[in-house]
Amino acid sequence: MGNQVLRCAMLPSMGNNGSTHRILYAISAVSKSTHPAQQPTTSIHLSASPRISVILPTYNRLAFLPRAINSVLDQSVHDLELIVVDDGSTDGTAEYIAAHDDPRVRYLPLAGNQGPAVARNRAVEMARGEWLAFQDSDDVWLPGKLAGQLALAASAGPDLVCVGSGLQRKVGERTELWLWPIDAQGHVVRTEFLRNGFAFLQSMLVRRQAIIDVGGFDGAMPARSDFEFALRLQQAGSMQALSDIFVVSYETPGSVSLKLPAQREAAEYLLRKHAVVLESDRRIAAAYWYHLAKMEALLDHRWAAFRAAMASLLRWPFAPKAWALLIVAPAGSRALRRLMRQPPA
Repeated sequence: MGNQVLRCAMLPSMGNNGSTHRILYAISAVSKSTHPAQQPTTSIHLSASPRISVILPTYNRLAFLPRAINSVLDQSVHDLELIVVDDGSTDGTAEYIAAHDDPRVRYLPLAGNQGPAVARNRAVEMARGEWLAFQDSDDVWLPGKLAGQLALAASAGPDLVCVGSGLQRKVGERTELWLWPIDAQGHVVRTEFLRNGFAFLQSMLVRRQAIIDVGGFDGAMPARSDFEFALRLQQAGSMQALSDIFVVSYETPGSVSLKLPAQREAAEYLLRKHAVVLESDRRIAAAYWYHLAKMEALLDHRWAAFRAAMASLLRWPFAPKAWALLIVAPAGSRALRRLMRQPPA
């Protein structure tokens, strides 16, 4: 129980009203077993048209892959297929999947390392389920995830394109809990979703047709591709979410989300690609410009950070953090880390 639970990191709301930010504080113990998934007493068959297709891209993550696969196959919803997309692994992943005796597991090898967006798009083409869910090779689903999401989907209208769930994110010894910003009826609140700037694909159950309609996954997005995808998805229909934690996400060494250059490039790309949506609300636009300014400052791009902080304040001048960043940015990343109380890189 040594892990500290911290508030989930998100883009600053530039004057948060607190009405729909639903961050929980808890510590959960999750089994890390890598033994083969326990099969139910009834025999399992792969349906010609499974209700759910689960897509799991992987690249040299064999040490974590069994745990991720087992957490999918152990779900109480058995009418599914699990498409493991091997993005050029060289660590024995192919042999492990070949030895797996669950007929619901399908193997899709790719030539070379083409990236998660390409891997997921190829799997979407291959998928046969009406609903698609996504798992990462180093993460864990908790029992009841798919059953809870399908139950919520059954009670929703035909315009529903996505059902989310809560997620626990582990970064070293730090633990963050994240929930979709929802109203009392479970509908995702659009303005709060845009302001938070976070979405986790592992927590989403999405209609396959909706993914096709929005163009799939953008391979040009270097990081935060989950949010960019959800940003397009929320314009295609309604989104709802459960308030329960059903995913445990592990930030392992090498994770893109921990790489500052990729985060900076992603922030800039979001502002360029989705300018119409993000600039429609001055406070939301200010939050994204602030995030870009912080990434530039942490990379010691002093004047780029200053310019981005100024852009944030021009859109919403009532943000003390943006003013502080504007002042500190010319002094470099060490000054900013001291302000943020972070150790130097």
